[in-house]
Amino acid sequence: PGDIPADWSDPNTMSRYSVKFSPSAFALALDEVLIDAGVDLWLDTLICGAVVKGDRIIGVEVENKSGRGFVSAKCVIDATGDADVAYHAGAPYVEQDNWLSIWAMEASLDSARQSVAENSGKKLNFCRILGASNTGSGAPKGMRKFYGTNGKDVSEFVIEGRKMLREFYKREQPLRGKDGRNDIYPIALPSMAQFRTTRRINGIKTIKSDDNGKHFDDCVGMVADWWSGRDIWEVPYYALVPQKIKGLMTAGRCISSEGEAWEVMRVIQSAVLTGEIAGIASAMSIKLDTTPDMIDVKDLQAILSEKGFLLDIDKLQRK
Repeated sequence: PGDIPADWSDPNTMSRYSVKFSPSAFALALDEVLIDAGVDLWLDTLICGAVVKGDRIIGVEVENKSGRGFVSAKCVIDATGDADVAYHAGAPYVEQDNWLSIWAMEASLDSARQSVAENSGKKLNFCRILGASNTGSGAPKGMRKFYGTNGKDVSEFVIEGRKMLREFYKREQPLRGKDGRNDIYPIALPSMAQFRTTRRINGIKTIKSDDNGKHFDDCVGMVADWWSGRDIWEVPYYALVPQKIKGLMTAGRCISSEGEAWEVMRVIQSAVLTGEIAGIASAMSIKLDTTPDMIDVKDLQAILSEKGFLLDIDKLQRK
């Protein structure tokens, strides 16, 4: 389910790029795409170490139901969101704490009635959001912040979030009458701890808060501020490449960015953009028998340009 706005077919549209979709349906579609592409998927398999020879990563240690094993690679892309590969490989990194918040799917008679009235199931998908915003407003009074890279913090973050949700329904359900527990209740809890920013690399370059609107010679794409849509950051290639460790790239929220720029780079559009860039650059480095830090960025930019990537903020037409 989901709609594609008609004006997206116009490359000169000034409408914001925004889409609503079912993540579960999206996951099912991605399974099909990846399998058709010949990707060897290993689900429920976690990285638990990295093997580095000299200053180059040559593979990762993983663990699953079969036990612990080793996956060798000429190039590794860290898309963990927490820079786990970079951390295990010994690359420099930065950590950040998080305010408490929880997002959970909710069922209620109100949303059911609205869905019937509109003859659409979309209104059934209601997300109950409690706790802090990305700026910390709404954080529970007296509640400390949590690190997504600390095992105990992760557990306490989840437990405290569930407690906050439980207390909400204890207050809300009685207001709906004697059958309040059948009127409004949670139907799906988060499948993972909902940290916004946890750990990212210290890259050869770092995208900074005041870099919005600036052009970089090694630009490989652009990401707009998801909140306001006004500010745009170019993504320099070397923000995806860590210091000290060769043969490793990052994608998503663990690329090298800080402050407001990290807030912009942590979301879906950045993950999509940097994921494709990291994949293409890694393939280039393997083909050339080198490492991602040594490829000619101009050659990468030529490939990206052919694919329609925007590579110069100064050439954008904005109103």
